[in-house]
Amino acid sequence: DRTDTDLLTDAITAKRGLYPDGSKMTSLALFTIHSIDMPKWNITAGARLNSFIINVHDQELGPTKLTPSALVGNLAVMRKLDAGSNLFVSLNTGFRAPNIDDLGTLGIVDFRYETPNFGLKPESSIQYEAGYKFIGQKLRGDLFIYRNELYNLITRKRIGDETIEGYPLYQKENSERAYIQGIETAWDYSLSRSVTLSGNITYTYGQNLTKNEPVRRIPPLFGRMAFDYSLNQWRFGLEWLSAAKQERLAQGDKDDNRIPEGGTPGWNIFNINTGYTWKFITASLSFNNLFNTDYRYHGSGINGYGRSLFLTLKIDL
Repeated sequence: DRTDTDLLTDAITAKRGLYPDGSKMTSLALFTIHSIDMPKWNITAGARLNSFIINVHDQELGPTKLTPSALVGNLAVMRKLDAGSNLFVSLNTGFRAPNIDDLGTLGIVDFRYETPNFGLKPESSIQYEAGYKFIGQKLRGDLFIYRNELYNLITRKRIGDETIEGYPLYQKENSERAYIQGIETAWDYSLSRSVTLSGNITYTYGQNLTKNEPVRRIPPLFGRMAFDYSLNQWRFGLEWLSAAKQERLAQGDKDDNRIPEGGTPGWNIFNINTGYTWKFITASLSFNNLFNTDYRYHGSGINGYGRSLFLTLKIDL
């Protein structure tokens, strides 16, 4: 529910909440998964039947009932190269029914005024993935590449130049076809029993094929490097987080006031942390963003912490 109060007259007006009152969503799933393990191969396959009952009763537009369902599955094949490494490929299909937020939102949300669309269809996807994993005495890591084909993707679309209460008017729609693809890798190397170097990097690329523009809020190239030292109950760590500038923007990104004009700037953050464990008590001290960098994760509504100090105490019972 929602009430608006006039601060001059104290008059209270009851209005529709962001979501229709009394909305309900019920889900039912039946699934099975099987794995065959052989000396050089491992094969995993499964299936899942998803069914939903969604009831949304809008005061003005009346009741709406959707009953989407789908059968999805997965298949993964792993080839064991030796005791410490393997290759794998996988195929997965996915399904997402529109939820109450997708169907029934009415009102001001962030930078826009959103109106309901009770005609939304479920999203579906097919994902292909290949990867390599290695586990050695000192070196451990993995590398993945993937491509996710998206169908009937639910996105927000601006309705012409219409505005309500000074906000641009939007409505969610099925934008038909898009894909997201990328590569991820993460590695750890133990210099000694006390010293470990680790790092990871992720690259993601998304394209809306129907609109011939980027998919919204795709993160930029992002990575992390860390140095960790431990001795008995003590531990000490240095961390470097980095993100490139993201300037591949959908029209919805350009209209979003959470994303700066021209894209989200890149940034570098450096952190120091230390800790000590005594019996069942662990004390940790973190000194974050050493150079007080002004930064923001792409698509976030607020900037990250400036230079800051965190002291935490953990007790294991």
